[in-house]
Amino acid sequence: MRLYKLLFQNVNVLLFVPLLRSGHGGFWCLKKSLYGLRCAPHHWYKLVSSILTSPKLGLTQCKNDPCVFAGRLLPGQNSLYLVLYVEDFVYFSPSANVESYFESALKQHMNVDFLGDAE
Repeated sequence: MRLYKLLFQNVNVLLFVPLLRSGHGGFWCLKKSLYGLRCAPHHWYKLVSSILTSPKLGLTQCKNDPCVFAGRLLPGQNSLYLVLYVEDFVYFSPSANVESYFESALKQHMNVDFLGDAE
């Protein structure tokens, strides 16, 4: 998923002179986050954690490790456990129904590729 989340603060970027037709220096004031910005990892984490803890998914963030999420997505089914590392997710549940529900619910919120089982 590409991160194009609205910025929380003003970010100005100095333009590279050959990019300008006039040849004069200038700045761009960014409206959305871009990959490579110093604040991009923070924006990515806030976006993903807000989706995972939304009422649709309903996962709960671990108090001791903010990159660990757990929750019961379907009533009467097993829990799902998820670990977020940089831009990768590792999740598991004893129930295949819970995993497939999680995948379909997550696809509704973001463009994500599921690469199969972790080894």
